[in-house]
Amino acid sequence: MGYSKAFEMLAFNRKMTAKEALDASFISAIFPQSSFRKETMERVRAYAKLPRNSLMIAKKLVRGVERDLLHKVNKAETDHLEERWQSDECLNAIAQFFSRKSKL
Repeated sequence: MGYSKAFEMLAFNRKMTAKEALDASFISAIFPQSSFRKETMERVRAYAKLPRNSLMIAKKLVRGVERDLLHKVNKAETDHLEERWQSDECLNAIAQFFSRKSKL
């Protein structure tokens, strides 16, 4: 995912469609709702037959390189989030949200 798409999602709370998630390689497949359970169970059964240790090693090889970076990014995000929660801007937004009248 490029910078502009990531910024759009974070800054403007834009949701990603299933097609966009597939195109960005966040997911590996999209199943129609009508056959979702059948198709996912077929995959689960096939995966369950694979050698467990080989799968764990493959996962470590694929994701291990990124793990340290992900921990650093997560720490930075947590620090920023904590800072934002303590800001006057956040407190004002929360107060404004709770002061709105219900439309019910």
